[in-house]
Amino acid sequence: KARMNELIETGRLPVTAQNIEILIQDEETSIKDVIQNRSSQAGLTIMGFREESMKHKDDQLFEGYDKMGSILYVHSFDRKILD
Repeated sequence: KARMNELIETGRLPVTAQNIEILIQDEETSIKDVIQNRSSQAGLTIMGFREESMKHKDDQLFEGYDKMGSILYVHSFDRKILD
């Protein structure tokens, strides 16, 4: 429990490769539909977004996920390496 608290306090989540799924978008399906279809039953979905998306889509970037549970949006100005 102490180790988990330390990870939470330092902003690091213990994630293994088996808990990550890369979603592929085909040309006929919107990315929002892909995410909702796969993650609607998830307890927590972590979604990243790029600066360009904020400039072009504004608030629409965060709308349209009505079927989802909890969503954590993450953004970084620079690329981050996860270890």
